[in-house]
Amino acid sequence: MFTVLSYVHKHIKEKLNVEDVANHFGYSKWHFCKKFRAFYGVTFNEYVRRYRIQLAAIDLLNGKKAIDVAFDNGYESIGGFNKAFLKTYGCFPREYKKQAKASQLYYERRKMVMYQLTDRCSILKKKKMSHTDGMNKYFLQRHVYFAIGGGIAAKKALSPYEIFAAATANVLDKFTPYIEPGE
Repeated sequence: MFTVLSYVHKHIKEKLNVEDVANHFGYSKWHFCKKFRAFYGVTFNEYVRRYRIQLAAIDLLNGKKAIDVAFDNGYESIGGFNKAFLKTYGCFPREYKKQAKASQLYYERRKMVMYQLTDRCSILKKKKMSHTDGMNKYFLQRHVYFAIGGGIAAKKALSPYEIFAAATANVLDKFTPYIEPGE
């Protein structure tokens, strides 16, 4: 089936007839249609129509006129092209171009905002990573609560495991992390 699609894509600008393509590959029309639908989930004619409309949409976005695109993609009239385009995309070619431009503008604006956010995040990350005073205070404060809890448990003559557990419990109960001013 890959060779069939390759053939279709090479000859998409020409008139493609199911019978001619089936004969080219040595199948009967009925067998070819059955196998094509089983493999791709759509009929041969539907596949060709969708592919042509996709190519037409790309041509429209590249600035070509709708009437030129219609004739280049095998449509005999602009009305037939509009009908096929409407069926596939839910709008006429003119509306499609307008929506694509609006989407492109939105995407460009969003991309600029995201770059600004990314730059801001990298600056904040660099500032935080280079500024270790906060982390030193955090670990010092945690260590003090651990030592206090361990000292209280040692006075009770507990085992080393119980002393460690009591020290950890004291950290969890009483430790509030250091918060830098402005955070």
